[in-house]
Order: sequence, then C-alpha cells, then structure tokens
Amino acid sequence: MPISIRRLGQLVARRPENRGAHTTATCRGCAGEIRTGTIKCPHCGIINPFTPRRRLVSNRPQRETAAAVASRNHNGVYTIHRNQDQSLSCNCPSFLQQKEVQNGTGFATCKHIRDHLGHDLPRLENPRKATEWQKAALAKLGVQNTVHLTNNQAYFLFGDLLDWQGLDYREYEAILQRHGRIELLPYLSFGIEFEGGVMGSSESLSRRMNEASLPCVVPGYSHALLADAEGRPQWKIVNDGSVHVQGFTPVEVVTPKLFGAKGIAAIHRFADVWREQGSSVNRSCGSHVHFDAYNWTLDDMVRLALVWAKIEVPVLWYLVSPSRRNGDFCKRVDGDYVSSLTGDGPDNMDRYHSLNLAAYRAHKTIEVRLHQGTTESKKIVPWAVFMAKLLNAVKNGLTHQEVEPTLEGVFSAIGISNDAAVPVIREAREYLTERYAHWKDDAGRNPSHMPHTVALSLARLEKRAMAGIEEARARMDRERIDQEVEREFRQRTGSQTAFGAMSVYALQRGRPSRRQNLTQVVTDINAVQWQVPSVNGGEGRFTVTRVGGDQLNPADTLSCNCPRGRGGNSCAHVMNVARHLNGEYENRLRTSIREEVTRRLRPSDPSPEGR
Repeated sequence: MPISIRRLGQLVARRPENRGAHTTATCRGCAGEIRTGTIKCPHCGIINPFTPRRRLVSNRPQRETAAAVASRNHNGVYTIHRNQDQSLSCNCPSFLQQKEVQNGTGFATCKHIRDHLGHDLPRLENPRKATEWQKAALAKLGVQNTVHLTNNQAYFLFGDLLDWQGLDYREYEAILQRHGRIELLPYLSFGIEFEGGVMGSSESLSRRMNEASLPCVVPGYSHALLADAEGRPQWKIVNDGSVHVQGFTPVEVVTPKLFGAKGIAAIHRFADVWREQGSSVNRSCGSHVHFDAYNWTLDDMVRLALVWAKIEVPVLWYLVSPSRRNGDFCKRVDGDYVSSLTGDGPDNMDRYHSLNLAAYRAHKTIEVRLHQGTTESKKIVPWAVFMAKLLNAVKNGLTHQEVEPTLEGVFSAIGISNDAAVPVIREAREYLTERYAHWKDDAGRNPSHMPHTVALSLARLEKRAMAGIEEARARMDRERIDQEVEREFRQRTGSQTAFGAMSVYALQRGRPSRRQNLTQVVTDINAVQWQVPSVNGGEGRFTVTRVGGDQLNPADTLSCNCPRGRGGNSCAHVMNVARHLNGEYENRLRTSIREEVTRRLRPSDPSPEGR
C-alpha cells in the first residue's frame, strides 16, 4: 500500500536516529521545496501541512465547565471552561476571535470571564504559551491576535473555531494538505425573517418549535431581541400585514442572532418544523437576511452599494425568483440609491430596496431583502452563506473594480471556491451555480421575467458617491458631536430638578402672566440686580435680585420688590428674568461643552467646529 508524504514524515521523524532531522516535500502553494518540520513555507508563507503531529492522545489537555453565562445582548448562553493549566476559556464570539480580550492574569480573558469570576480569577505565573504551530493554525482560522493565549487556551480555541466552521480536525487537515489554504465561513452573526403562511395558528407553530429545541414566543409585532429565563435567545412569530397566503395564517418567523455552523443547523431544524406544520409561500412573501454591521462606516456602505449595483442585475437576479426582481418591496440599487446614501445617510433611506441599509439605524444591521419566501433551508442557507461572504469581503476592502459581474467572477472575488472551502461554502457554491443556470435558462425562455432596466455607469456612480461622501462624512461627524454634546449637557444639568422653588431653574419653568424681552435689560447674567420694567406696562421699574456666587448658577435664587414679590412669591418679573438667565446659561454651557467634545473627538483640529 502506498504511504502518504505526511505519514512518511511522521515515521521518519520518530526514528531515534532522525529525531530533529527533516525530510522534504513540495509546498502546495508555490511548489517550492519545504522541510516537513517547518511551520510555514519560507517562500510563500502558507502553513506546512506536512509538519509531524506533536499532539497525541496521551498529551491532550483536558477542561471542565466552570460557568454558564447568559449574554446581555441576547446572543445566547456562553460556556466558560477551566482548562488543565488553570486558564479559562469562553466560547463567545469575542474570545473566539480574540477581540477585546485582556491579559493581567497570565492568560487571555473576555468580558464574560472577567465579569463572572471577577476577583476570583486565578493568576498564572509564566504559563506555557501558544506554540508557533498553534499560532499559524489559528491564523488560518482568522485569529491574528494570539499574544495572550496559553498553550491550553490555544488548543481549545482551535477546536471551538472548527466547531464554528462545522469542521472536524481531519477535514481541516485534509483541506490544508490538498490545497495549502482554507476558505472560511465569516465570523458574522446573522438572522433571518421568514414570511409565509402556516396551517393552524401561530401558537401551534410556536409549540412545535419549542418541542424541537427552538425556544419560541408569539409577542405580537416586535423588533426586540428576546431571551427566555435561562438566557437562551428566542425565536419570534410576529404579525405581518404584507403577507397574504390564501387558506393559511400569515406569519413572519424571526430568528434570534445566529452564529456559524450551529446557526445553520438551527435553520435546518426550523425548516423541518415549518414544513411539518403545513406551510406555504407565494409572491407576497420574502426571506430577509440581517447581518451584524455594528462596526460598518459610511465608506464601507458606499463600497457595498457600488458592488451591489454592479452585480445585482447580471448575477443576483439570476439567483432569485422573477417576482423579487425590482419589486415594490425590494427595489433595485441604482444611482438615486447611491445619492441618497451619501446625501441623506443610511438612517434616512427607503428600506424597500434589495439592499436595505436603513436597517443600520434601528438595529445596526444590514438587511438583504432580495430572496423570495421559502420553506426550504436548502435554498436560504446557501443564499445566507453567499451574502455573508460578500459582506465580509466588502468590509475587508473589496471594491467594485475588483469584481467581474459574472457568477464565477463574484465567487472568485469573495472567496467561494469548490475545493479549498469548508463544506457549507462548497455546498453553497454548488447550489447557487445550479440556481443561476436554472434562472438564466428561464429568462431566455421568458424574457418578461427580466424587468427592463437602465444600464448604470459605475464610474459615474462612484464619482457621484465620492462627491457626496466628504459632505456626508462631515455631516455625520457634526451629528456625532451634537449627540455627544447633548448627552453631556443632560448629564451636567440632570440634577437641577432638586433645586428650590425660587431657583433660576425652577422659575424659568413657570408661566408669567406676560412675557418680556429682557435682552436690553439683563446684559450681564452674572450681575446681582437688574431693573426690570413692570409687566403691566407702567412707567415703574422693579428690582430683581440674584442670590448666589460670582458666576450665575441655575441653583441661585431670585427675588423681586414688586408687591407680589415682596410677599416671597414668584412673580412675572422673576420668571421672565429667570427665562433669560437660564437661556443664556444653557447657551454658554453648550458652547463650552462643544469646545471640550470637539477637542476630544478631533484632537488634531484646532478650531471648535473642525472645519
């Protein structure tokens, strides 16, 4: 029986006389010669799949469950493990990607580890750190920051990342040995809104879903993320007035946040329940996919809009049914869309487009509305995987110039191959290729299935976008400063409700019998007295006195020597003075706060407005 190069390398390396020696092999990436003991190819940098295995059954670390922590953001219940070296690991997205982790205990910690264990965190002295092989292997799975990891943490993190991808180690190893690289499912949370009709009631579907370990509630129409008493995120069945399926109860089933291969498995389970209940979809139904976009910028969104505009008609329209092409609820991305994005910003856009960036305002997500309603996971899962890869590529810098407007061109640009990818990506490619061929043939036989469109000039669109993006960025920058100013203003003035009845703050809230314009009278708000004309229109003047410090404060008290004021009561004169004083005080306070905020948010900008 022929022996593999890897097995040969292992056997040779184990011979006593060859321990520390190396055999050679050919790099899968550049075809250069590499030694079997080398971690990375010295020529092209890809990981060397022929490195002899160092982790055997006898020296694999163990771990035990230390705690289960419910996510504050309804992302699910995370498990914290105590590893054999006494370090801790968590299966939350932050820990899996080693983002926002800290070290102060000798090992990497996420917020769940720190918040849950607090002062009980063990402190490790000189723990064994991640090996070069572990670092290289983790980098292939998208983790670049390995500086805080112990050897045990790196070992279990590698396994948890494979779980996210739906891979076992043998599959990972086989892909690397065959291709020297691996295409991954992006580390993006996603969710899907399924529109359709069901037999029976929403409540009966909810019961079936709970029986299938899909925690579900029927809250009416709600956009809130929900979780049960154990912290498990809940599915929702809500009302949708746009769905009309004769003979069925119209529903919209909304998933919680889903992650990786486990999220895809949940979609498959739901589709089984959905069909078993008895369900149907028609032209009034869509399947909308949301992706987490909390860290997207306007530049990212403009790049996505331009890529989308380039590929929507020649590629994306052939992946969905004809009813979804430029429909009333999923209009095409065109020049007006791009102008609206840079002119009004994503917050003010029409959401009824195939690519809905208006969802960013309410949910910090990007919504893809193009796919038709379906009861089959084999249709929606490949679409969701395809969209996740597209958004991830754009977020990482992909531009429309780098995308060929063909299915193969898009696959190549976003990393969907038929060989070096994890299984779910290969399956998505296979299905989408078949669907593209099907709808392409359908359009040839039924030209009316392809709506008439006006060809877009991407160069002109990009020029229009670039012309507006600087103005939009400046506007968003001003809005960001405005929001921060108002937040700090409310914070600084929030305690004023406790001031006394004759304080400036309390009096300015009163309703004087007649309002006066005191701009020419109260010229110095820090003065202690003002001569105020009578509100009754006579020749007389009354003295309003401020009691307080050298500088006006809303807690300062006012009094008046008019007949009503002499009795210790509030009068129209003190109310009018208080209104003027408080208005000037707030204007000056806001100006001061704005200068502070601008210096903080624009540290290199010498001017208060930054422009």
